[in-house]
Amino acid sequence: MREETLNHLEDGEREVLRVLMNRYPEALPRAEVRRLSGYASSTADRFIVVLAKRGLIVKTVQGYFHASEKLF
Repeated sequence: MREETLNHLEDGEREVLRVLMNRYPEALPRAEVRRLSGYASSTADRFIVVLAKRGLIVKTVQGYFHASEKLF
């Protein structure tokens, strides 16, 4: 499921999701997701919003995110 999902994403979305999948089940603050993905704040934030709307990442505590359980 993970590889199939990753193959259907844009490059930036894929990288943000990989960051969170690699750290699962740990939740990361938004700033750490930005840093680890290598994207600027506004760009990474756009990817985070898209992935959350698709149900691929979950917002836990204000500003913290983890990959969705359904990917594992």
